[in-house]
Amino acid sequence: RVGKDGTYASVREILSDLRVPSAHDRLADKELRDIVVETLEQLDDKERLVLTLYYFEELTLAEIGEVLGVSESRVCQIHGKAVGRLRLRVRSRTHENPLPLRRPLRRKEATAQR
Repeated sequence: RVGKDGTYASVREILSDLRVPSAHDRLADKELRDIVVETLEQLDDKERLVLTLYYFEELTLAEIGEVLGVSESRVCQIHGKAVGRLRLRVRSRTHENPLPLRRPLRRKEATAQR
């Protein structure tokens, strides 16, 4: 989903926007959250950490690389693999296209936004 500012929504924004009043929608919300949590638990520790640091702690790929002791490009690879697995799992469980996650920012892009 593209936000008001034209960037992709974060996982946190997507999940927080799922709060709707109808019982059917609340059930669908719970099921989607369960799928996401279950899928996150199935990722390896490094993939889960990269997603957590990126989407919830809002670190850049370069900053995550420093934390993990790997290059920014390696973090980008780990992020891409983890997001791909997450999307595939959500798509297969919900039978619909998953919402797009925001594209990871490289150091130059992150610096330009600050």
